[in-house]
Amino acid sequence: RNGEIELVWDAVDGAISYKIYYGTSPGLYGDSQNIGDTVEVIVSELSNGQTYYMVVTSIDENDVESSFSNEVSATPA
Repeated sequence: RNGEIELVWDAVDGAISYKIYYGTSPGLYGDSQNIGDTVEVIVSELSNGQTYYMVVTSIDENDVESSFSNEVSATPA
């Protein structure tokens, strides 16, 4: 998709919301979004041809955030 990347992941037991982190260098995430309790999101307004690196965290009812998921990368076309 033009300027967009779609992320989909498996639900985490006990999670009440999820947060995605993304950036243009591996392991360095300059942007984040709390996306609620959905397990898929379309990140938009990205630069075509630029590779983005992304991770997801889960947040439980006590507002405790998990560690990062495995990093994935994608390049919008």
